[in-house]
Amino acid sequence: MKLLLLVCAFGILVALSKCDQVDKEEDCKCWENFKPEKDTGTGYYCRGEKHHRVFSCNEEKPPICKCEVDGKIVDLDLGETNCLTVNVKNGRWCHNRAEFAEYFRKHPEHAIYD
Repeated sequence: MKLLLLVCAFGILVALSKCDQVDKEEDCKCWENFKPEKDTGTGYYCRGEKHHRVFSCNEEKPPICKCEVDGKIVDLDLGETNCLTVNVKNGRWCHNRAEFAEYFRKHPEHAIYD
């Protein structure tokens, strides 16, 4: 669990460091259920309302992660990029792995590597 938290914290830092600084809230476009939030010194970024995930303003929306839970495929919330939160045993890759492989090529800061 500590390792997962450390990886998530590192991912947030990398995401924030790679984003172009947005200084005005109206210039920060977020996905549904994400809101602009101001950080001291680095401008705005988008934070998820439900799980508080952080993404850059004006960033491409990731695919919806599909994971197996109790033998059924379920769609995770927007911003989830792996199945670790619902299935630690099998969990790094979403079932729609090809979509995420393409997304991670463009946005490696959101990938968790084996």
